[in-house]
Amino acid sequence: LKILMVLLFFTGCEQKDDTEIFVLENKTQTDVKRIKQQFEAVNLTDAFLKEAFKVKWNQYEVIDNSDGSLTYEFSTNLRSKLHLVDDSIVKSKNTKKIFSVYKLLAIESQDGSLSFEILKFTGNNNKELKEISLSDLLDFNGAINYSTPEGTYIKDEIYNYGILTNS
Repeated sequence: LKILMVLLFFTGCEQKDDTEIFVLENKTQTDVKRIKQQFEAVNLTDAFLKEAFKVKWNQYEVIDNSDGSLTYEFSTNLRSKLHLVDDSIVKSKNTKKIFSVYKLLAIESQDGSLSFEILKFTGNNNKELKEISLSDLLDFNGAINYSTPEGTYIKDEIYNYGILTNS
């Protein structure tokens, strides 16, 4: 009888956890729909971003901030590669490559209002940038540029092996 009661107890807990997860997933999906609607109303003023910036609304992370706000970090399709060339490099037929990955941040304050930021992660290691995220900057070597969707500069952060060295 004790074994049966223990099994029933754990089964009940399992169902409760599944219900809680389902409720959280539904809330998050509702939030993402609202974020998408509000972001689509934003006017991207940078011609390059306006043409090429496409948010992947199903690829995101949610970060619970210490001030009670939530940050949604969305992946985008936008990646770029820049070849740097100078006289000494041209002579050796090598070029240095700089890679960039763009993300969208949606910050939901405690009162439910939203603000948006465009992130540009830049580094010289393309593999390192494939899965880059603000929540996992371990070993990241490069810079993160923050700007508004309208193109206004917010800040830059420079990282060396995942440690913020300049902001």
